[in-house]
Amino acid sequence: MSHHRTARLRLACAASALASVFSTQLAFASPVDVSFVAYAIEKDGLGLETFVPVSTVMPGQLIEYRVSYENVSEAPLQKFVIKGDIPQPSKFVPGSGLSATNSQLEAYVDGFGWSSVPVKRQTRQPDGRVTTIEFPAHTYEAVRWKLTGALNPGEKVGALYRVRYD
Repeated sequence: MSHHRTARLRLACAASALASVFSTQLAFASPVDVSFVAYAIEKDGLGLETFVPVSTVMPGQLIEYRVSYENVSEAPLQKFVIKGDIPQPSKFVPGSGLSATNSQLEAYVDGFGWSSVPVKRQTRQPDGRVTTIEFPAHTYEAVRWKLTGALNPGEKVGALYRVRYD
């Protein structure tokens, strides 16, 4: 797709990917209500951020994804994970992965899997030294938050992250 033409990208694919977290449970009755909203971030006359809900994006836009889950079942959900895809051709904005819950933020890097943010790997050099390599945020393909406890009945959790579309 040319950078000179307006690119319209459907955000519905990201929302459906989030729902895939519960694909085995969705075949029956979902124990979770999911809300997924995308906002274009703009600056007002004072330089303050404003948020405009969007369903399509254009190159150069900064987008904030907000996702929330509510346990609508009568049982606690163990090992609960909030997942957000980073649609191509967007790039994750470092430092933007936030959650109000006790959780561990991880990112997925193709060929290396999931790892805590920032994603780092140790490599052994030919001379035997071990060095640490930090993967740049633009290599992240998805982010997730692993809750440290159960998601109890009636409890709601949320997270947000930002991407910039090329």
